[in-house]
Amino acid sequence: MIILDLISPQEKKQFHTKRIYLVIEKLVFISSLLFIINISIALIAKHIIKNNLSDINSHSIAITEGNKELNQQIKNLNNELEFLDSVQSENIFFTDLFLKVITLTPQNVTLTRLSFKFPEKTKKEDGILNLDVKGIAATREDLINYKEKINSSNFLKEIKLPIADLLLQENIEFELSTEIY
Repeated sequence: MIILDLISPQEKKQFHTKRIYLVIEKLVFISSLLFIINISIALIAKHIIKNNLSDINSHSIAITEGNKELNQQIKNLNNELEFLDSVQSENIFFTDLFLKVITLTPQNVTLTRLSFKFPEKTKKEDGILNLDVKGIAATREDLINYKEKINSSNFLKEIKLPIADLLLQENIEFELSTEIY
């Protein structure tokens, strides 16, 4: 078989160069097309992310707004608890004091009134509490015994019993005052 070369070497070179340019042109076109597709996908993703972010922000704001009332209720409850704690810390268990005072009372002495109060010049933190006791003693000896029992107690100090209360022999209405520490 005979090969005829009808195309000149210069034309062959031009044809070969043209073919290379066409391949390069196709590669540039495909690369540009892929670049445009990637940019389009990135813009769409950016738009979707932006919408999701705004939805998340609005949802977060809604949760925060919804929690404001709950947070305020929690703050109010905490304030009430602090107030109750301060009230309880100032509480004195008068039952214990009543029992201590009553156990000091002899059988022939009847207490008609017990009064507890804080002195005007001191505060509760000082641990001082005034106790006023009114009662009836069957005899003077019973009243003196009662006063001695109070004097010997370790929580009552400075007992004040008017001398006039000791003048009668029987059925003595007395009034004494003391301080509880």
